[in-house]
Amino acid sequence: MTVQSVRLRVELQRRHWQTHRTFCVEYDKAAQLIDPELVGSWPQRAQFYRWLAGELKGLPYPHHCRVLEKMLPPWSVAQLFERITVGLSNGFARDSLDLGNEQVTAPRTEDGTGQFRLVTSGADLSQATLDVVRGATECLVAVGSRSREPTYLREIEHALQSKPNLVHYRILIGPPHSQLFKDHLLRLIELRDANHSNSRRKTLCISILDDLTNDHERFFVASERAAVVVLPSANSPANFDTGLLVNDPDYTRGLVEHGRALYGRRRLETVAAVEELAVLR
Repeated sequence: MTVQSVRLRVELQRRHWQTHRTFCVEYDKAAQLIDPELVGSWPQRAQFYRWLAGELKGLPYPHHCRVLEKMLPPWSVAQLFERITVGLSNGFARDSLDLGNEQVTAPRTEDGTGQFRLVTSGADLSQATLDVVRGATECLVAVGSRSREPTYLREIEHALQSKPNLVHYRILIGPPHSQLFKDHLLRLIELRDANHSNSRRKTLCISILDDLTNDHERFFVASERAAVVVLPSANSPANFDTGLLVNDPDYTRGLVEHGRALYGRRRLETVAAVEELAVLR
């Protein structure tokens, strides 16, 4: 079997340098050989994972190009940011590659069953949440008020637009943390209204928990098939880059019921109700 990936990601995986922390150590070693003033000029974590995901338009800044070519000979920077086809039989871990629209699976797990997998990078966590959304056919539950990844939010909108019978529960824990997320809620209502004539079922269930003293924050997305539960980051206290990918059917069903049980205290299913929400940032 083959998959598409950015050559940079493959080469870093080959050397076991694919985490941001390890990459920075190796980057500084190469920078020291070129120009000591470049030590510490490595990309920030979010930018690094955009590189690995193939989201960079063009090439990095010139000083990054110099260091990357020193780190990873004989490749030029242009070659490092090319997409290439990689065979999974070549010794690469499946969870280290860019899988595109393919369902994430887990050949290596802590429980040995393939039903749970820990992901510890922003790029892998984003990919896992996208796969949960894409795989939903009956129900999609999302809990939390901090979502700010445009690709993830657009994927939810696309799922509701392309699957009119998909039931979506969005439970907010406190007010939205960004205007982007608030706009997403308005877009969900717009899509619900556009699909209303084609379905007699209630397909959109949005509500908010206001009492943050008693209703602790939690973050997960779950379908009838899989789920991702966001965990505390081991990389930085400010990061949302670590989570548990779940394919266990019993636990996944339990998370779906968890989300449903949170629904209903204060509903936000009209444009007016969402417009009244104050954005925290």
